[in-house]
Amino acid sequence: GLKGDDVDVKGYGFGEEVVVGIQIDPWTVPTETIGTGTGSIFTFAGTLDYFPIVAGTLVITDGTETFNDDGLGGFVAATGSINYATGAYSVTFVSAPTTVVGAVYDRDVVIIESSSSFETDELGSFTKEFDIPDFPYGVNAYTIRAQDASNMDTVTFTIGASISVTPEEGPTGTVVTVDGRGWTTGSTMTFMLDTDPAEVVNDATITVSGGMFSADIVIPGMTDEGEYSLTAMESGALPAATIDFEVTGIPEIVVSPTYGSPGATIFVTGYNFTQIAGTEVVIELWSK
Repeated sequence: GLKGDDVDVKGYGFGEEVVVGIQIDPWTVPTETIGTGTGSIFTFAGTLDYFPIVAGTLVITDGTETFNDDGLGGFVAATGSINYATGAYSVTFVSAPTTVVGAVYDRDVVIIESSSSFETDELGSFTKEFDIPDFPYGVNAYTIRAQDASNMDTVTFTIGASISVTPEEGPTGTVVTVDGRGWTTGSTMTFMLDTDPAEVVNDATITVSGGMFSADIVIPGMTDEGEYSLTAMESGALPAATIDFEVTGIPEIVVSPTYGSPGATIFVTGYNFTQIAGTEVVIELWSK
């Protein structure tokens, strides 16, 4: 998707009626100041600005003593704990710090929404909408992570030019419409279904205008039914975009009768060929 687009994150199998946080990475997070030592303060407690964090990737340091979280909600070489879903922490230093104490995130992460803003239902499910942030374009460059105190799941997400296809399934030969947004104006577009070229109807040249295009293409002949990746590529510098397409039928012919003498008339019926009236089909007869 593009900057500002709405994205729904749906989760299942999380804890019952618990707080869930959502984050996207990688992105740079600065060191966060969580307190200032006075020589008599041993314990720091509060809520981190950036959360949820990834278990095992947080460091609490005063510049001299450094305590890594153990990935289980506690700290190595110090007493204390952290809630990975809410960012709440409490850590006690072995000796009183005399300098600024900071939280350092080993893993780059940006929080999309405050994790205190929504909870799961009684079945452990949730739906959360967020706006795509102003991040650089990338190909499978980002990970969206949903996490509560005990459960976590991730999906790969691409920020950049995107496509949609209508319909989303059909047999080979189906004419589908591919619409694109966020592409380089003036670029020309080509299409593939997995590794097979997908031809544009009437061999038309598809040129991007105002970052957008619409193209009617023919699903090429495949050897098997199943899910394939439909890819759009521009002649410019932006990376390709893909979307799933389900092939529900492959080319097939039926001959009647299946035998006959030279000069006899037979009927050949074809299915799942190009769905454009007037398309020429070549029929050949050869010996086995």
